[in-house]
Amino acid sequence: MAWYRSGTVTSEAAQNIVTGTGTQWANNVMGVAPGMALFIPDSAGNTLIYEILAVDSNTQIRINGNIKESVADSSYAIMTTVSNSYSALARETSAQLAMYQQLLKNWQQITTGTGDVNIIAPDGSVVIIPSLNSLMPKSGGAFTGPVSMFHDATDPLEPVTFQQFKQTGGELATQMTQLASRTTTLEADAFTASRIANTPWIPLTLQNGWLPLQGYHNAIYRKINGVVYMEGVITGGTHADGTVIAILPDGYRPALDQVSVQPISGSTLGGITAQSRIALWTDGALRIYGITGNGDIGIKSSWVI
Repeated sequence: MAWYRSGTVTSEAAQNIVTGTGTQWANNVMGVAPGMALFIPDSAGNTLIYEILAVDSNTQIRINGNIKESVADSSYAIMTTVSNSYSALARETSAQLAMYQQLLKNWQQITTGTGDVNIIAPDGSVVIIPSLNSLMPKSGGAFTGPVSMFHDATDPLEPVTFQQFKQTGGELATQMTQLASRTTTLEADAFTASRIANTPWIPLTLQNGWLPLQGYHNAIYRKINGVVYMEGVITGGTHADGTVIAILPDGYRPALDQVSVQPISGSTLGGITAQSRIALWTDGALRIYGITGNGDIGIKSSWVI
């Protein structure tokens, strides 16, 4: 066991009482006992050694003989039992048994007592734990007295059901109800097979004269894990602003309008400008804008449904 040095000591010259501040000398866990050596430095820088005569409390010990000179808030050291000795084993075993015995007493107070239970930790700090009997009225086990249910109205205190909890109009109750509703919606929507099931490539049904470019694969789309992919090259259709080139079916449409799904790329022979674009709306309609001719349009885009 290491030497004990916690806190400071104060004593008057020619007295045998040493007072401690921030000390735990009487705590058996610390291992301080009569017969041990107490080391205190003096004003000349020497270390004086005294024998401990008695441990009166956590903050007072008496020495064999008297203090040579007065000390105030001085550092000190106590050489406790030598490690790995029989005496060290005996003291540590005694300390452990005392701790276990006190722990059992504390648990008895917590389980059978009333009110708050003060538990003293090994370092001397006090921990306050409410007894089970004091918790019962708060948890629905044994209600007494009135409880406010609606603003300033009072009803006899009874176990509160979830229905009553919701009726109080509290913010927490509202949030819990909303969470339950949204969870149900999520389970019925985002995680259903129709949402996340993968599909093969499907040809896009083109409108207003637009056709797949000869020699290229058709304009196609598919769904993978809730994400829609679309690609292809089309040509030759009506090119007025807002012209619908295709309409996607339900299950492939975005939740929000896509202002610019895909800048149009490809041939410039049809008068396509840099501002040309395709927009996708929540109704599934794919519309073209900013095209001055019916040149080739390359499509490659994706979105979450």
